[in-house]
Amino acid sequence: PAGKTEKAGRKRSVNGNAKITVLVKENPLREGSKAAKKFALIKTGMTANEYLEASKKLGGGTIDLKTLVTRGHIKIA
Repeated sequence: PAGKTEKAGRKRSVNGNAKITVLVKENPLREGSKAAKKFALIKTGMTANEYLEASKKLGGGTIDLKTLVTRGHIKIA
């Protein structure tokens, strides 16, 4: 509709401004895998949006963050 200012598409399931805390000392993912490369980009204190931007070339997305939270590797708050 005319005058609509909302962005089209699905709403993000992760708050982009939420801070990430890494809960593991070492990368728990298989060495050399795409997932391990994406995990290596995550730093405590970065926001979800910062991770998503940094991991874009590797195909990173909110599903990566949600999976890592579920597995207990990171916390997002």
